[in-house]
Amino acid sequence: MWTLLVAISACAPPPYTPAAEDTGDAPADTGVSLSIDWPKPETPATGCAMFVVSTPNLRLTDHVLFPDPKPGEGHYHLIYDGMYTPCVTPYCLVALTTAGLYEVEAVAVGNDHVELLDDEGGPITDTLVVNVTPGECDLGTPLAGNY
Repeated sequence: MWTLLVAISACAPPPYTPAAEDTGDAPADTGVSLSIDWPKPETPATGCAMFVVSTPNLRLTDHVLFPDPKPGEGHYHLIYDGMYTPCVTPYCLVALTTAGLYEVEAVAVGNDHVELLDDEGGPITDTLVVNVTPGECDLGTPLAGNY
């Protein structure tokens, strides 16, 4: 039993730490940004992978409950292998069933699923490569849709 607990804890994502509060010492950055913080690049995954994404200056909201666009609110899409998963929490589980290297892209979107843009007019994204082995996902039940 202890071996199983050690093996499971080795694959667990790091605890989510919200962004530090502004102390007023430096000018506040108000632009939305996004970064995939977990897993590490080319991490092995069997059947699925848990991603942890930071979204400074973007309040994650459920697009079903709050479909109307509102500044500073939205969610992100994880895009991979022609599929996508809309994610409304910092943690997001996706199904990865075909063996090989997957490039997973996180894209910040508004409540209406329209891509959010940075100051230069480009999409707010981050990418990560995951090394997938087919198998049964033992982390939960991931969902996905066509992109």
